[in-house]
Order: sequence, then structure tokens, then C-alpha cells
Amino acid sequence: VGADGKPADAAAAAKPQTLSADELAKVQALVKQAVGFDASRGDTVTVENAPFLTTEVAPLPPLPFWKRPAFADYLRQGGGAIVVLVLILAVLRPLLAQLINGSPRSEQDGNGVAGVIETANEQAALPGSEAAQVQAQLAGSAAAMALAPPASEQRMAVARGAVAEDPKRVAQLVKTWVNEDG
Repeated sequence: VGADGKPADAAAAAKPQTLSADELAKVQALVKQAVGFDASRGDTVTVENAPFLTTEVAPLPPLPFWKRPAFADYLRQGGGAIVVLVLILAVLRPLLAQLINGSPRSEQDGNGVAGVIETANEQAALPGSEAAQVQAQLAGSAAAMALAPPASEQRMAVARGAVAEDPKRVAQLVKTWVNEDG
């Protein structure tokens, strides 16, 4: 016998059982107390004996992995990781390589061959200075570098050669450049 006074065996539980009139009256009295029943207001309460739906519902088939909510989270995280990886490989890696190798700046920022030629022309315009002669020499080598742009190592070799030939003149040139820039 179960807790509600009904048989507990499976065979008896499979058959629908109805409540007696006495049991229905007890349930109706409980419902009236629970809802605050008042006959003077015209309240009515009806309790009926009805069986519950006993059909079993088949379990749903599992969702494919691409329709599961966790898949969208994994996809979002994977996309973010790919974006970070592309940024590292496309932006940071070349930037770090440039910083580590000490490669020269591009011609666009005025410090390339065109910037050297322009600065040399400005310095050569100043009459009678020793820097003007060095500028003319550097302008000639810069013009040669502009015709056949060498690699950064070759540019460094040209600069080292100029320093080795006449270090006093190159020092004077650098000193003039620093004084002009303030």
C-alpha cells in the first residue's frame, strides 16, 4: 500500500482508479478552504474524477553538434583565436623582426634615399661650408643608390665607407644636421 492508501504494485497502478464520493467530498472541502470559498458571493467549486494522461512520450533525438548552444560558443572563441593569430603573424611579427634586425625605415617617412638626396641638396646650397662638400658627395652616392636600390646591408656599407674615407667630414655633417634640427 502506497502513501496515499492506494495499492503500490505495478499491475494495480496501471489501471485507472477512481475516488469514492466520500474522497471527492474531502478534496472539494480542501479546495474550498484553499481558495476562500464564499457561497454568498456566488462562488462555485467543482471537483471531478479524471484520469491522468498515461501515454509515454518518446525522448527527443539528440541535436546535431552544429545546432547545440555550446557549438556557437566554441565557434566564437575559435574565431577570436584566429583573429588574434592573424594579428600576431601579420602585424606584430614583421614589426618585431624590423625592431630586432634594425632594418632602415621606409622611404615614405623621409628617412630613405629620397630624404638623403633632399637633405644633401639643401646642405649643398649653403655656400663655403665643408658640410656642403660632404653633402655633395653623399648626394652623389644617394643618387646612385636611388637608381639601383640596394639592400639595407649595402646602404650600411656605403655609409660605413663614407665614414672610413673621411670621418671628420661625416662628423661635421652630422653635427650640422643636429644643429639645424634644433
